[in-house]
Amino acid sequence: MVFSDPAGIKRDVNMYQARIKEELWRRGHGDIDPRHIEAYMRLEYGTLDHLTAEKFRHEIGVCIACVLQDGVINAESLARSFGLNPKKRGL
Repeated sequence: MVFSDPAGIKRDVNMYQARIKEELWRRGHGDIDPRHIEAYMRLEYGTLDHLTAEKFRHEIGVCIACVLQDGVINAESLARSFGLNPKKRGL
């Protein structure tokens, strides 16, 4: 799947990030990078496949608070530590 980041750059995203991005937009936080949310979720869960849709959405809310509290620099560092590096489409 492809989404545009806040700078308008199209980026490839994985299945989790696509679901996260949709929920971020729904909650009015479309400017948060879904990789950052996924990284905070992975601190608690090794895999996200077993989460119900309700629990997945709940965890997104928790992780939004984490990103807002910790800041983008820390969130980006965490995402990269999980191998969630930014990928520009077509590069």
